[in-house]
Amino acid sequence: MGHLKYTEFYSEFANDYDSMTKDSSRWAKVQGTYIKLFGDLLPERILDAGCGSGGEMVALSKLGITCFGVDGSAEMIDQARQKAIHSGSNAEFLVDDISELSKIENGSVDLVICRGNTLPHLRISDSLGSAFSAFSRVTRSGGRLVLQWLNYDLILKDKKRLVGVSGDNNEVFTRFYDFISSEEVVFNLLIQNYDEKWKSKWISTPLTPWTSDTVLDTLKRNGWQDVEIYGDIGKSEFKPDNSNNIVVLARKN
Repeated sequence: MGHLKYTEFYSEFANDYDSMTKDSSRWAKVQGTYIKLFGDLLPERILDAGCGSGGEMVALSKLGITCFGVDGSAEMIDQARQKAIHSGSNAEFLVDDISELSKIENGSVDLVICRGNTLPHLRISDSLGSAFSAFSRVTRSGGRLVLQWLNYDLILKDKKRLVGVSGDNNEVFTRFYDFISSEEVVFNLLIQNYDEKWKSKWISTPLTPWTSDTVLDTLKRNGWQDVEIYGDIGKSEFKPDNSNNIVVLARKN
């Protein structure tokens, strides 16, 4: 089985993505999370780089924030646009490469977010640097950045292959890793559906397990300052040997 580019990987199961991630319920607290994170300084214009099916931007748009989302998968963007229409949201979604953001105007947003383990899909350090440079370009002076990805220091140390199992009696999603090296992890997804009989599909895509040190260094070289690191979006202490996630906040020069 050949590995897919990340855009192809997500396009393969765009119609099932919300079922796997329980999208209808997981954004219920996102408005309160951002109010707690920024207090009275809520941004007016947000860009979600790697927005997937758009749930976060749709939820935040209900606060009166102008929200944009970009993703490399046209199929995921189609899902996001339909979600916005059905929920009465004015969030806008575009197909774009997050390492370029060619469709976003310079200095046009107050906040860029890149969450949901998007960063590891940027496979080489040049791509990571290009993305952080693009994030800086589209953000106004003094604007902010929120990153979230999995703690690969911990993942590479423990080498637990099973990421998670979700679904219901008719559809099951099993996510697991193949550990290739300290610089490559393969993310696998086994989708099983029941319709009179069980059917299955297995797809995979390579990831780069970016460590906190590499990301922080790359940020500082690409126009970001006041860099802070936490273990979750609630700003708990980041513990390399225990935190499941890495969350980084930064400000543009």
